[in-house]
Amino acid sequence: MTGSEAAASHHAASGPRTVSSAIGRWVRSLVPLAVIAGGVLFYREFGHRPPVPVQDDDGGAAPAVLTVRAEPFEGSFEIAVEGVARPLRQVGVAAEVAGRIRWKSEQCEEGKFVRQGEPLVEIDPTDYALAVERSKQELKQAENALREWDVERQNVVEQLGLLEQDVRLAESDSARVRQLAERNGASVADIEKAQRSEIASRAALLTLQSQLRMLDARHDRAVSARDMQHARHQEAELALARTRIVAPCDGTIVRESVEKDAFVQVGAAAFVMNDTSAGEVQCQLELSDMYWLWRQSARERAASSAGPLVPSGAAAAASGDGPLVPSGAAAAASGDGPLVPSGAAAAASGDGPLKEAWESLYAFPAADAEIEFPIDAYRCVWGGRLDRYGGQGFDLQTRTVPCVVTIPRPRDGRVVRNDGEPEPSIPPPPLTPGMFVTVKARVRPAIPVIRIPSEGLRLGGLVWVMREGVLRELPVRVARRWNTDVLVYAESKGPRPGDDVIVSALAFPRDGMALTRASQP
Repeated sequence: MTGSEAAASHHAASGPRTVSSAIGRWVRSLVPLAVIAGGVLFYREFGHRPPVPVQDDDGGAAPAVLTVRAEPFEGSFEIAVEGVARPLRQVGVAAEVAGRIRWKSEQCEEGKFVRQGEPLVEIDPTDYALAVERSKQELKQAENALREWDVERQNVVEQLGLLEQDVRLAESDSARVRQLAERNGASVADIEKAQRSEIASRAALLTLQSQLRMLDARHDRAVSARDMQHARHQEAELALARTRIVAPCDGTIVRESVEKDAFVQVGAAAFVMNDTSAGEVQCQLELSDMYWLWRQSARERAASSAGPLVPSGAAAAASGDGPLVPSGAAAAASGDGPLVPSGAAAAASGDGPLKEAWESLYAFPAADAEIEFPIDAYRCVWGGRLDRYGGQGFDLQTRTVPCVVTIPRPRDGRVVRNDGEPEPSIPPPPLTPGMFVTVKARVRPAIPVIRIPSEGLRLGGLVWVMREGVLRELPVRVARRWNTDVLVYAESKGPRPGDDVIVSALAFPRDGMALTRASQP
């Protein structure tokens, strides 16, 4: 085959392959376009929701709804928070004298309960008993020295009496000799002799008087020596008494650090114990919980004080917000908002209601509480009181307020079933440090609130009510969720007591639509 024939044959074979490859490329390009076009057609046909027919107010049947009447809340609700029990105090007892441990009680062991005054450890008292005996003898010596002084002074006083008589006799004798000398009945020698006798008597009297003054000066020193020996004797007796280490209070031993026959120095730790005469619970309250406690406390103070604390402004009274100012008795029951004192007279003087109001800002809003600890199908309950803050302020980590609940009788609990009925057959355990408990305090709102069912609260903070046969959408602010209900603030734009709150669902609600009341199931 020639070259021209071969080229013609190759060209004739490659021609059909070129056409088929071009057709394949076109087909691959058209398939995606066909899929996109089909999707567009499907979306145009089925992608839009059919228009909702809007029912005229005057035509068609009005939807039937279930309603519950809104009522003013006049009771109290419960604040519950978790907490941890802790001892009222933890006491570390140390040796106050040095010595060898001669005896240790079997009760001085970790976990044992001891009574106040119960002896637990005794240090060898031999040296301290000898010190007491020595101080007793020294005290006797000081008392004897004081008695000797008293006898010596009494003798000097008696001698002074005699010398005073002798001086008077010498003075009389000297006067008589001078009278005789004037009548030439006595010589000059007799006069001098009488004068010498008088001078000697006076000198003896002055000596005894000086001796009496010296005795009086020594009296204070003798009394001081006696008192000092008495103090040393008491100190020795105290050291002897301290050889017996007793429990300072009722409680449980947490840690003991001494053993029999060991030598202890002054200040060495003997044992550590928890005081169980009372108990405490550390808990963290949310700011919303503290808000209600503050309000309740403000109302109680307002009711008992001469200058009650009332909300300033009608808007604050209507909304449940705004500061409080102590003025007038009209709003004593409200106790609304933070406490801001007012009054020109009090402001000028700095005393009276103004001062008391400012001081009350730092007072804890105390409230009675119950402490519960679950035990299987039962609960152990103790009575307590929220009575103080547990720290310097807000907790920076949790943004809560640390509070302390005091339990005055941690051993006087009661056991109840989960339905609230008492269970006398089970002895209640004592409140023990480390227990995870629930603190429950009841609070009575100090401002008007309305109770509605939780089903009546809608998204966006709305409530549907039926007024005069039509739906009204009302905004609300939730004050508290309580059991199956919701407490909302009584505000002018919100629901009012007696309103019918809608609790059933509506497909397409709108403000003003006509409604009918459904029969209750």
